[in-house]
Amino acid sequence: MSLANNKNIDLKGIAIIVLAIIIVLLYLFTPTSDDIDKFEKEITELNEANEVLLINNDSISLVNKEIDKEIKGIKYNIYSTKKKLASANKEIKKLQNEKEKIMPFIDDLGVDGLVDEFTKYLERRESKNKRGQN
Repeated sequence: MSLANNKNIDLKGIAIIVLAIIIVLLYLFTPTSDDIDKFEKEITELNEANEVLLINNDSISLVNKEIDKEIKGIKYNIYSTKKKLASANKEIKKLQNEKEKIMPFIDDLGVDGLVDEFTKYLERRESKNKRGQN
């Protein structure tokens, strides 16, 4: 019977020791009211900082929208400038082609022929001006 009593005491003793360890650990790791106050204060500060960041985010979003509008305007300007440039390049090529057609004609005329053609051009121009004034 003494062996059975020892086992009961041993099991009771082990259970008591385990419970005592749990109580000590709970006491050590359970936050006190000071810790809770500290955590609440930290949470309040973080909430305030979050509100400031949200306001800043909103203002940054507005600035981003304005910048996006400006970028769209600049892209449109670039697009329209490219179209105008392409049109101007076509006109330049057209004028160069016409110049190339005229240059052989002028080269064939020589100095005397050039003076004669220029004189005929001026006479035609004067006659048109006289008709326009009447």
